[in-house]
Amino acid sequence: MRALVVLLCLLTGPAFAGPWPRDPGSVYVYSGHEIGEDGAIDGWSSLYAEVGLPRGFTATLDTGGHLGPLTTGALPDGRVALTLGRPILSSDEARARRPAWLEPWRLGVEAGLGYERRDDGVQARRLITGLSVGRGMQTRFGDGWIAGSARLASGGDLDARANLGAVAGVKPRPWLQVELGLFAEHDDGWSITLAPAAQVPVWRLGAVRAAVLAKDDGTAMQFGWVSEF
Repeated sequence: MRALVVLLCLLTGPAFAGPWPRDPGSVYVYSGHEIGEDGAIDGWSSLYAEVGLPRGFTATLDTGGHLGPLTTGALPDGRVALTLGRPILSSDEARARRPAWLEPWRLGVEAGLGYERRDDGVQARRLITGLSVGRGMQTRFGDGWIAGSARLASGGDLDARANLGAVAGVKPRPWLQVELGLFAEHDDGWSITLAPAAQVPVWRLGAVRAAVLAKDDGTAMQFGWVSEF
């Protein structure tokens, strides 16, 4: 169930821990790279990690960028964010007091600091705030889930950027997890990404993850590796 929140990072940039906290001491790590429809390999590279902390807190490190400029000695463009998230109003007691249709839903908030560098050299320190909502469910295909998120990065010499996301997923087999995400980002204007994805474990080593990114300006593939310990 945690993977639907992580998908928000893998496909569109920064993510956050959301309403499902990690167990204290547990770690999730994802690394991935995007390949364009023309086979270009200079797409977005990402590294994302979560660490479970006491009292329901989850710390996240989220970084990504275009690393191609490093081959020429130039600085890459990219983003780094360090945030702390926690569920709110989502204890068993709190949810039991809600109307029946609201009882399964959980809420989460996050806050943190970030840094961005654009390809034109403009840099900014950022304040990051976010809200997430999600629930698990049983479907005819297996365990399923749905989640939504909203995040705002503001501050520095760059305009504020808003990210919205919605993800639905299901696990039809013990070895297969499939998801469908719809994401929107507003910076200079709105951009939309539709992102079906699948994840398959590789013995006890981790899992391979693949996604198709249908964007405003074309289609790309994203491949990555997931580890949990």
